[in-house]
Amino acid sequence: MAKGVLWFVFFGLAKTCQYTAVLILGKAGIERLRKIFKAYRSDVGSR
Repeated sequence: MAKGVLWFVFFGLAKTCQYTAVLILGKAGIERLRKIFKAYRSDVGSR
């Protein structure tokens, strides 16, 4: 019982932090991350 409650609390906190980060970043932040990720992937692929 206690394990389930703790799991629920921690999972809820993690999801809340995740969605808060997305809201703070917003669309511009997500686009920037996507560009960085694409550049990183193409850089790794060219080695």
